[in-house]
Amino acid sequence: IGADGANSAVRKAMGVQYLSWNYDQMGVVATLNLAEWKQYPRSSSVEAVTSWTSSWLRRVGLPDGTSRQLPPSICSIAANSRAAFPLAFGHSTRYIAPGVALVG
Repeated sequence: IGADGANSAVRKAMGVQYLSWNYDQMGVVATLNLAEWKQYPRSSSVEAVTSWTSSWLRRVGLPDGTSRQLPPSICSIAANSRAAFPLAFGHSTRYIAPGVALVG
């Protein structure tokens, strides 16, 4: 089973053609310390979300426009956690062969 990404040695050993292109954009990631978070156990990924009670929303109302951020907000960014990576698309022309499967 090959789960070794865009530069897959397993895919190369299979001799499978790989079609790709770059979006000329960067993705940015960081570890954020939030005022409040919730993880959904049925989700396939780790998600941090903000949540509020309906009584809080009734009391403070919703802000106008997009320039205001609803709390809870980002308290800080963890040291040395920021990273950037190029966004690209890639697709193998085959994902299975006798005794081999590409999964990621």
